[in-house]
Amino acid sequence: MEHGVPSNSDQDIGRLYNILSSLSMKKKIQPKKRKKVSVYTPSNDSDELNPSFLFSTVNTELLVAIVNGEIDPLEIAKYTLQSRGLNKDGEWVGFNGDWE
Repeated sequence: MEHGVPSNSDQDIGRLYNILSSLSMKKKIQPKKRKKVSVYTPSNDSDELNPSFLFSTVNTELLVAIVNGEIDPLEIAKYTLQSRGLNKDGEWVGFNGDWE
């Protein structure tokens, strides 16, 4: 870990690239009907957990693509949890574990 940032293997970076590449910038993602989301309450007051800052360091081009439905941030979040070996509740299930 250098400068507090976990290193990614070339394989992980390749997978993420493939996911992002499959989200064609020419084809818009159809919005899914989503369940009503409850209000997130962070476990502490740190800026790291403040949802207001979630996209503060994201490049404008990517934000525009998200807003226009060209990138699905939920799919990227799911992929990121899976690549950490976590399920949708943030519990360790291993890298070949059960996502649900």
